[in-house]
Amino acid sequence: IGKTTGEGFAVWTFAREEQRKISILEVKKDGKQQTIVIDMVTQSAPSWSGVHKMGGKLRLHYEWIADQWNLVRVENLTFVRI
Repeated sequence: IGKTTGEGFAVWTFAREEQRKISILEVKKDGKQQTIVIDMVTQSAPSWSGVHKMGGKLRLHYEWIADQWNLVRVENLTFVRI
């Protein structure tokens, strides 16, 4: 929630109220770092500009900080408007 990915027309900031379908494709852990590749389809909540849909693969980068996994970066692999 609140993380942004993409650039140009593919920019997306994830909101709590949007619908999501997520499939985990790959998990790699190396000490205090972890990456997870997901395939996700999401759509925005209805607003004045309509409903927008995005889909594709994202690589999530986590670090173990203060006894919990923290999402530090979202890497756009193929995530675009659909």
